[in-house]
Parts: sequence; C-alpha cells; structure tokens
Amino acid sequence: MKCVTGSTFSVRLKGRLTAAIRSISDIRHLQRMSINTAMELFRVKVLSSLTHGLEIIWEYISRRQLQELESLKPKYLERVLGVSKFSLSRYAYVLARETFSVEDLRLRMLLPSAPACEELLRELRMKRDSISESFYNTDAMVNKEWMRAEYELRHVVTRFAIHGFHHRNCTRKSFHQACHECICVLYSEQCDTYDALYCNKRSVSLIQFCTN
Repeated sequence: MKCVTGSTFSVRLKGRLTAAIRSISDIRHLQRMSINTAMELFRVKVLSSLTHGLEIIWEYISRRQLQELESLKPKYLERVLGVSKFSLSRYAYVLARETFSVEDLRLRMLLPSAPACEELLRELRMKRDSISESFYNTDAMVNKEWMRAEYELRHVVTRFAIHGFHHRNCTRKSFHQACHECICVLYSEQCDTYDALYCNKRSVSLIQFCTN
C-alpha cells in the first residue's frame, strides 16, 4: 500500500511542480514588490499548492522528490531578487532572510522528522555555512532598504553581494569566481570578490561600476 501511495504521490507531485513553476512565471513585477509581500505570495500561491496529501507520504518521500520541492523557492527568489538563474541558491536564501522550503513545510503541517528530509537539510545548511564572511559585510546584508517595494537598484545590490562584479575589475574578463590567480586591472595585485568596494583607484561611483 505504501508503494502504491508513493507512486501515486510521485505522479501528482510532478504535475503540481509543473503547475507551481507555471504559477511563478504568471506572477508579474516580482522585483518591484517588497521582499515580505513577494514571499507571502509564494507561500499562498505556490507552496500551498504542493501540500495536499503530503502528510500521507512524508515519511516515505525520497530525497530526490524533496529536492524537487526545494528547487521551487530558489527559482522564485531569483526573480524577486533580480539575480542570475546561475547564482548559487544558498545566496538567495540568505539575502531574502528565508528558511528552506522543507523547513517551512514541516512547520506549517507539523510533519515529523524523516531521514530523507534530515539528510537534505544537513546538505543545505552545510552549503549555507560555507558562504564567506565577507558576504555578510556587503550592503545587501547590512542595509535592508533594498528589500522595500519599488527599489530600483535591488538587482545591483543583490548581484554585488553575490559576485561583486569581480570580473569587471579582474584581468580575467569572463565571468568567474574570484581565486588566488585574480589580478586587479587597476593596481596589478591580487584581488578578491569585493575588490571594487574598497579599491582606491576606482574612478567611478560603485553604482556606475556595477551598471556600466
């Protein structure tokens, strides 16, 4: 009976995930909303559509199915934050001050602990904990002004927090993660992700640097 229930849920889950992704695409002007409004809309319009019958299969749900459920929130957050779809999801969660979807579901539905869920959460938390300390010193983490509605430069603030527009200051011009081989074009020394923030040879404002 468990097998049949799991199989039925798996088929339904795929259909609901497709519908949820479509509903995300249907929501307009996400980047213009406040973060609070956008996330409340996610919980009401997107996440709630996935909960029906979840408590029946929860203890038997696979890790892969949980990952599929979890993948919805980063997709949504990318649009809200105005960042690239290639950005690591761990940054999106932290920027939006959001918890993981499986945590939301457990709390919302009072679901018990399950091995697959605990395993996934351990991995997600480990990735989140690997974010460098310098990320937490960026304006996006120190100042919450960009989280309000109609903040025109939200995408600039959030993208700078994730990658610092590092490739614009580095001798390697293609987009890449900063490493020990990166050299600043302005002063010919090693540069890190947020080099533009404190470079005293930058001749334009930080906003101009990020938007040009």
